Amino acid sequence: MSKLVCHLGFNEGDEFALREGENVLGRGKECDIALFDKKCSRRHCVVRKRRGYYVLEDLGSFNGTFVDGRQISKRVHLRPGDTFTLGTTVVRISSKPIGGLLDQEAANLTEELSAHDYHHLFDEVAADAVKSQKRHGTTKNSKYPFLDALRGWLHLPHHAA
Repeated sequence: MSKLVCHLGFNEGDEFALREGENVLGRGKECDIALFDKKCSRRHCVVRKRRGYYVLEDLGSFNGTFVDGRQISKRVHLRPGDTFTLGTTVVRISSKPIGGLLDQEAANLTEELSAHDYHHLFDEVAADAVKSQKRHGTTKNSKYPFLDALRGWLHLPHHAA
């Protein structure tokens, strides 16, 4: 799974999973990747991912989107390692997995969930995780009871920690 890595700006150090299809970036809550950057438009730009290819397009933002210091006015093809700027945020495309094991598991489960309609799922899974913790006192068998409960709901195999 590829990701965007923020190198500069309020989200510096943050990593965001890039899923197949459209990934809208901006400061709006409805964006796939919401940034804490007042210089970003609510819907600033979009990264389209298709089978390992990436296309960046500005969505009519007020301050523009820049690749290699140049403002883009049309779609631009990007590759892993390329950087772009929106507002004061500098972002790099990476083909490496997100963070550590827990972050990668969460990203994989999020991608799986985005393909389905699970609006109520998280409340029920969280309740199952709390029940499991109460039943066992502490999490003897797992460091991540919420992820284990979620895997159970999705009928995915449990991973040993």
